[in-house]
Amino acid sequence: MSFGYMPTSFSDVQEFFREIPAYINTDYGRRGCPIAYTLLHLSFLSMFRILEVRGDLTVHQPSVSCLEGYLKLFGNLHYAYEALEAYTASCRWYPSVVPQSHIVRVSDRIRLAKAEEASLRKNLAVVLQKVRAGTAESDALQRLLEGFKASKASPGNLRSLVSMPIG
Repeated sequence: MSFGYMPTSFSDVQEFFREIPAYINTDYGRRGCPIAYTLLHLSFLSMFRILEVRGDLTVHQPSVSCLEGYLKLFGNLHYAYEALEAYTASCRWYPSVVPQSHIVRVSDRIRLAKAEEASLRKNLAVVLQKVRAGTAESDALQRLLEGFKASKASPGNLRSLVSMPIG
């Protein structure tokens, strides 16, 4: 479809749009221009090195209860961090009662717990990929979760810092 000119002003653009139906009616006996497309098999994408396509892939999903356990863990960690941050902030208000060494100890534990959480997230991503690919057992996720829950960085152990003896 050739319109013969390019609009250069706003009024030309309006005129151009008004004339489009007339141009469509004159092309191909009032049928407009045909649009053609071809569906290709996904394997052509790999031939052109656009994307690696595997047809033999089976995705294994972890159990819902295990995934819910991770959601609860990360939620509980978030609340434990908030509680400990509030605790250390309130301890700073009373420097004559709460020694600085206690505040430093709690802050260090928070920092270590956040580092362990980051490590857990990385390990979770690796193990989850392996479970979905079928190269690891689905209970590997559960073992990773239980291992973290037993560590010093677990939400329960972090909350116990609030009741930790001062001094």
